[in-house]
Amino acid sequence: MQPTKKTAKKGGKQLGADFILSGNITSNVHKMDEKKTVTYQTNLTLTNVETFEYEWSTKYEIKKTFKRSGAGW
Repeated sequence: MQPTKKTAKKGGKQLGADFILSGNITSNVHKMDEKKTVTYQTNLTLTNVETFEYEWSTKYEIKKTFKRSGAGW
């Protein structure tokens, strides 16, 4: 959940913070024949508490592929 201007300032003042880091992690599973691919994606944003401007934002994506064993998934 992204902070609002009001909650960012309130939370920042309570903690003595200058910035708030927020984000989310999602995963997507794709199965095909003997392979399963899982894609993990993270979205991160660093927000200035006083100005409520985004100082930094990035997206990371990692893919992992698994080969099916005899026991199944």
